[in-house]
Parts: sequence; structure tokens; C-alpha cells
Amino acid sequence: MSAIDHLHQQVRDAVHQQRSLRIVGGDTKAHLGQPINADAVLSTRDLRGIVNYQPTELMVSVAAGTPLAELEATLAESGQQLPFEPLRFGSDTQHDTIGGCVACGLSGPARPWQGAVRDALLGIRLINGHGELLRFGGEVMKNVAGFDATRLMCGAQGTLGVITELSIKVIPIAECTRTMSWSSDFAQAQQAFHALSAKPWPLSGLAWRAGRAYARFHGSVQGVSAASAHLTQQHAGTEDDGAVWADLIWQRFAPEAPEVSATPHLPLWRVSLPVTAAPVVPAATLLAADWGGALRWCHADTDLHASAHALGGHAQCHTPSDALPSLVAHGNEAYRTIERRLRDAFDPLGVFNPGRLPA
Repeated sequence: MSAIDHLHQQVRDAVHQQRSLRIVGGDTKAHLGQPINADAVLSTRDLRGIVNYQPTELMVSVAAGTPLAELEATLAESGQQLPFEPLRFGSDTQHDTIGGCVACGLSGPARPWQGAVRDALLGIRLINGHGELLRFGGEVMKNVAGFDATRLMCGAQGTLGVITELSIKVIPIAECTRTMSWSSDFAQAQQAFHALSAKPWPLSGLAWRAGRAYARFHGSVQGVSAASAHLTQQHAGTEDDGAVWADLIWQRFAPEAPEVSATPHLPLWRVSLPVTAAPVVPAATLLAADWGGALRWCHADTDLHASAHALGGHAQCHTPSDALPSLVAHGNEAYRTIERRLRDAFDPLGVFNPGRLPA
């Protein structure tokens, strides 16, 4: 029996017996939602390997349990990469899987310029809560048609079904990549980022951390050189080693600022806000900012969900506790109704990851 057949049989048995399942890949993202109280564990780690890779078509089909590091190494051999720079968790690079990345839908520094995880999805195979093996989308952009159930799986955290295979758009690695940095407080960095975003520069990252602003350019040597020269002239920018981007992807926030050193034990929050929002989220210590200031990483020992919502965004606690939930229900009842109807359609018995997302 193949790995997919074995997984399919496990789901059908659970549906027949009305038992719930906790879906596990690398198990590095268990902290990103509410605690799951399931009857059994369903592992996708045996669903591993590249199913179909066509570099000339800029697409790859891959089994859901494939480690991100393995997939990225294969793409790099052909001078290609995933466009969304997925966030990473855990200490072992082999633990994060592509299925978990898509299920949680968390994109890295390049997201505003190269698209989110959902924007790169072409097709998906999954097992739903009826025990059916389904396929949505295709393997190339021209074949993607019909109801876009593929993107519904991004951020659903396994509550709509078990992802077994993904078809993903890939992009070429840029000819030239360069990071420039300059001294700045966050408010000044926000203004600079706004101005830079209006320029025709080949941007792939704008971030701030510990009193410095960072801009990453990628593209042709001529384009990157012209953009770098502009930063040098306007902000006295200097070339940087670019380590900040890996730090943001892995959430490595060194206690460089005094106020951060004094509070290393506080919960870590990921707060997504409009780029024009106030520099500091109420009751939070700003650690770093990404996406041109739209994504804030903060320390806070109070609940930031309401504060973020009041500013037009949302928050997620990456070190949740009983007092500080990772997620809360969306304030818009219309959205919550849609979410409930989708779960009823895909998983009416609540087989997958019960309680993972707020009702």
C-alpha cells in the first residue's frame, strides 16, 4: 500500500468511526493556533518527494510531507526558488514541511513584492472530511479554473482537509541581490519605506530592526546598482550582509535594544497592520518590522488582538498561553459565517484538527 493509500484509509476509518485526527507534518507549528484535542495523530511525513518538476514551466508538484529544505535545494539546482520565502520554525531545517507552510499560510519578507503563499498555489490534492480524495486547480496557470478551493487551504491549518500534494509556481533566482541599511528610528523608516515603494526600484524587502532600516533589491546588476546608489545618496546607506532577512524568516530577535533585553521572557506577537498604522502597537515593545512596516514583531504580556483590530489589522501570538490565545475569532460575523459554512462543507463531522481555529 502506498503512503497516500495508507493515509486515505486512516481518514476513511476515522470518518466511519467518528474519531478526530490531529494532522502532523514536522509538528513545528503547533503553537500557531488553539490546542487540539483529537483522538489520534495523522502524520504526513511519509508523503515525501518531488512529484513533477518542470523548470521551463516554472512549476513544481511536491508531496505535502516534503521538507522545505529538500524542496528549496532541488529548486536551487535549476536556479529557481519559492517566491514567498516561507517562515521557518524549530531548530532543525528538516522539520518544516511544504504542507505545513501552506496550511499556515505564513509568508516571509518578499511577500509584498513577490506574492503570498496562496498567490503561488496552482493546484492541490487533499482528503476531505467525507473521506474523499479530491483535486483542485492544475499544474500550470492556464489550467487553473473553476472554484478556487486551492487557496482556501492557505491559513486553514488543516481544518478543511489533509493536504497530500501541491503544485506551486516558482521563480528564477535573481541575477543580483543586494541589501542596503542605514541608521533610523522606526517612524523615520516608515516614511523612507513609503517613498522607496513609490520608486521603480526592484525591491524584494523593506525591514527595520534595532535602530536600522534595511532595503533589499534584486534583479539585473544595473537596476540593483542604480537603486543602491540612490539609497547611498538619500540615506547614507551602506551595503549590508543581508543576515536580517534570515533572522526575520526564523524569528531570531536578538536583545540588542535595552528595552528588549529587559523583557526577553515576554510572549512574541506577530501583528499585521496597515503600513500607515502607529509606530508602536499599544502595550507592546517593537522588536522588528517587515513588509515595509506592515508586519510588526512585538513583545507583550497583554492581549494584542483587540489593539491590532482597532488599528485595522490582526495579531497572532507565537508563544500562547491560557491567558493569551494565539488567535481569536474574527470580529466580522459575515466572515465567521462563511468560515463555518466552509468547514461544514469540507469536514462536517469535525474530523480534522478540532478546535485549532476559533469558532
